Amino acid sequence: MLNLFCKIHNFQKSAFKLFSFVLFLFLLNQSFAQLFAKENWKEFLEALENRQYYEEALDYLDSISNDPNTDSQILTELPDRIAKIKQKVSNKSKESVQSPNLSYKNINALSDSTIPNETLNLESSQSDLTSLKNLDQINSFYEAVEQCNILFAALVKLNNEKDSNLSEESNSKKNEQKKNLALQLDQAIRLALTLSERPETLEAERKNNNKTVLRDSSNKSLEMQILNLRFQWAYLSLILERNEDAMILGTYIARNNADFSNVISAAEIAMQSCKNLYTEFQNDPDFSSEDRTQSFLFINDKIAEFTDFILSNWNSAQSPEKQEFIQKILLFRINIAISSNNIEIAQQFLQQLSDSSDLKAIGELRFGLALWIKWLENAQKQENDQNLSNEFENENAVTDIEKQSELLNQAKTFLDSGLHRKIELNNGFDRVDYLSSYSALILANILFLQNDFDAAWQWLNHPQIGPNTLTQESILASKGIASAQNNDSTGESNDSEANKTVVLPDFLDESFQTKTLILALRLYINGQQFDKAEETINDLESFYTSNKSELVLVYIQIGKQLEDQIRQLSQSSSKDQLTEITTTFELFLDRLSNKSDENDYMTLRWIGDTYMSFGKGLFGSLTEPSEEAQNYFIKAGRIYQKIRKKIQGDPHWAGIDNAETATVLRLSQCLCAIGRQEKALPLLIELLEQSESILELQIEAANVYQSMGRNNKENYIRAIVGEYKKENGQNLVWGWNGIIYRISRKINDQSQLTDYFYEAITNKMSCRYSYIRALNDKNEIAKQAKNAEKELLRFQQTYPDLGGINWKKKLEAQLKQFRRLQGQINPQGF
Repeated sequence: MLNLFCKIHNFQKSAFKLFSFVLFLFLLNQSFAQLFAKENWKEFLEALENRQYYEEALDYLDSISNDPNTDSQILTELPDRIAKIKQKVSNKSKESVQSPNLSYKNINALSDSTIPNETLNLESSQSDLTSLKNLDQINSFYEAVEQCNILFAALVKLNNEKDSNLSEESNSKKNEQKKNLALQLDQAIRLALTLSERPETLEAERKNNNKTVLRDSSNKSLEMQILNLRFQWAYLSLILERNEDAMILGTYIARNNADFSNVISAAEIAMQSCKNLYTEFQNDPDFSSEDRTQSFLFINDKIAEFTDFILSNWNSAQSPEKQEFIQKILLFRINIAISSNNIEIAQQFLQQLSDSSDLKAIGELRFGLALWIKWLENAQKQENDQNLSNEFENENAVTDIEKQSELLNQAKTFLDSGLHRKIELNNGFDRVDYLSSYSALILANILFLQNDFDAAWQWLNHPQIGPNTLTQESILASKGIASAQNNDSTGESNDSEANKTVVLPDFLDESFQTKTLILALRLYINGQQFDKAEETINDLESFYTSNKSELVLVYIQIGKQLEDQIRQLSQSSSKDQLTEITTTFELFLDRLSNKSDENDYMTLRWIGDTYMSFGKGLFGSLTEPSEEAQNYFIKAGRIYQKIRKKIQGDPHWAGIDNAETATVLRLSQCLCAIGRQEKALPLLIELLEQSESILELQIEAANVYQSMGRNNKENYIRAIVGEYKKENGQNLVWGWNGIIYRISRKINDQSQLTDYFYEAITNKMSCRYSYIRALNDKNEIAKQAKNAEKELLRFQQTYPDLGGINWKKKLEAQLKQFRRLQGQINPQGF
């Protein structure tokens, strides 16, 4: 029901805003049961219906019908009202169109705190659950309070029990028991709040401060009893995932009852429920774009209001518990700022964290990881802008290498500080957690990029949290071998230790270990520890024995990393470092490739892809590859030829689908890079005759014709319209036009084709531009440039978003090129 609170605060009419505010205060100070019995229930219901909040209206009516205090006259009217609202819901669902969901960054880091327990101040009553009464047997407020205290104590005890060693079935039973206890407590609190308004309760409170009426375990004023009931209600609401209720009640108690014994726990509940709501509104697919945005903004506002209040009003508190909670609030705000990509705000809150707090280390690690992600995003943007600048003379290309270097240094500084702070504050690592191990992995990657290989190894192999330490333990455990840490000084296994079950952290999954082994492989090769490097390759392949397609993606990832590193070094002044990297890698690859009888498809594929990555990295933005780059393309081509011969000799040798197609595609790219397109084309045609519909082959064939256009402009036309007539008169090679036409019929259903589609459009327009520039007649140049401009504008009308910012930049740059060919100075884009 309380979903309406988030929506109520978005109402535009001032009258309804006032109504919602009054309702908000009313619910905080009255029981829900009392609200249901009031005469204004119809007005409230109509207000919900007028705003089309039908689900909340149905929840509201359901609560009224189930409340024992609801007037019988009201009950007779409910069925008709419920039927009418359900009909409205049905009509609305038929008319509505699902709006696309907004996407937000994942903030798993927010959900790292548990339901508060240490600071709970339980009532003195700890009676056994067998002393509970049926609710209909309870006649006084004080009996109801005692019932609540018993249930609350049992719920807290059950909630605080460690369940890490429970089976899935036992854990499920425990959760069900916890839920049942919370529901019983919920009913008891509702009854207690209802009884608190009875005349006899108020009279007993008035007489002698309840000394003759209240039990010893409940010797508190009525006002304090009600406050404690609200706190219990906040606690159970959090357990029952009624996060709106928990947020409102917890916030109210924390803001207005500074001396309440459980005020810190109430604040904890408010903070945890805010975290839950924040994540819920991010991930709920049922919200329309507008609702989701408004709800998300509402929760953001509530978080800011509550946390700002705590930071302002509790900062001078002498209580160590309140100071500790302030540290949690600061870390919470850091996480929120990071998830909103507001790095500057996150750093401001980070500076306020106490150096003596464990949370400062967590904040530094999360902030360092956020800087690393920002560095990666900027690197990708710079690569895209650099490619755009090289191809289309983009005047807005971003090449701020110094800024990127500073960002990487900052990430390193915060990660290093956070890890060392954890070691100092905890005298080492008492447990292996994901944040620490993942931070060590990223820090090792940064150090590797900065050529500090010894420091990279130290973090990768840290004895407690080192990613490679954990990965090697996992590999040994999977082979049934005891780790080195379980061996005695003689090097032999200690039986008592070796027989123990190795407990590895949950986060040590295939993805984490793969990232670790990739970095270890590069470090081994860099240090010319080739035996270790081969062992690492074998470890990598062992993860993917049943899914070699995934292993191909891993090797492509390694190749892309190498290509990027070589490109950056070739563009900088680090020629000695570039030579060292390529030389050591080449020694290792040559060593592997000479073992021709031992190498399987995956090993040869990785060798070829790595040579080609070297060639691409050295090629960079040059018009023609250097001699060194050509040599790497030649080496890669020889490896691919070797692979193809093996596949032709034994179609099952590769053990992976489409291995020959993938090999021919790469061989074609190598041949084109060294200017041997005439040898690449027959290889593609041979496969296309067997299967014309392989999109990657069609794209490569069009690319080959396009690259041949530099020697003969008619090949630009062939790249666009296709070539090789079949018996039915259609072209075997589709060309960019054929590719665009075929993808356009599927692009709405298959989003993965989007990049192929816009790549084809961009390449077609590049062919048109290159062909027009090769003409000699100025009038003909202007005429054809005008036609190309019109085609781009028609395309933009059909696809207004132009595939997103990156493709739009490329297409806009092409539009300006065609306008320049018509004589325009400083032409405009779309």
